[in-house]
Amino acid sequence: MNAVFAQSEKFNLERPEDRHRHMPLFWHSEELSLIRFSSWENKYSPDNSFYFRSPYIERFWLGILGPSATWLLRIVLAEIEQRDAPISFTSAILASRVGLADNTSWNSPLSRSIRRLIDFKIAKQSGAGHVSVSKYIPPLSLRQIGVLTADEKILHSRYLDRLNNGQNSNDSNLEICNHNFKDI
Repeated sequence: MNAVFAQSEKFNLERPEDRHRHMPLFWHSEELSLIRFSSWENKYSPDNSFYFRSPYIERFWLGILGPSATWLLRIVLAEIEQRDAPISFTSAILASRVGLADNTSWNSPLSRSIRRLIDFKIAKQSGAGHVSVSKYIPPLSLRQIGVLTADEKILHSRYLDRLNNGQNSNDSNLEICNHNFKDI
C-alpha cells in the first residue's frame, strides 16, 4: 500500500498544532482507504468533562464542532465502546455512516470532520491512518462560550451551576437541553 497525502505549504511543521496536518490520514490502495480509530485516555475524566453521549455535547458542542464532526465522534466512539477494542473503517463506509461524500482528499468532508476533532483536541492523530478519540469532552472554553447566543449563554451557565451544586448530570442534562427558552 502506498500512502497518498496532499499537504499544504501554509502550515509550519515547527508549530506543534500543525504537525498532525502533515501526516497521511488515509492509507490507499486502489479500492480501499482504511482509518483506524482507538480510544484516547487523555487528561479528561468524568470529574472534569462530559461523556461523549451526554446531551451537553449535542446542545453546546454541536455548534462549535459542526454536525458532521459531532456525528462522527458519536459513531466512532459507540463502535469502539460496543466492541471494547479499536476499530477500522473504510473511508467509504465511514463517510456513508456520517452522511458525507466518499472522498479521501485533503479537503473532503470526512477529512475536515476528523481534522475538526483534532483541532479541538477531542482527537489526536496517532500515526498514519490512525486517530485516537477521547470519550470525555471538556466543557466549552470561555472563547467558545463567547460565540453562543445570549440565550445559549444563559442556558450554559444554568447547566454548569446545576452540576456545580451537586445535581447529577444525567438527571439534569436532558432537562437543560430541552429547556424552553421562554422560561429563562
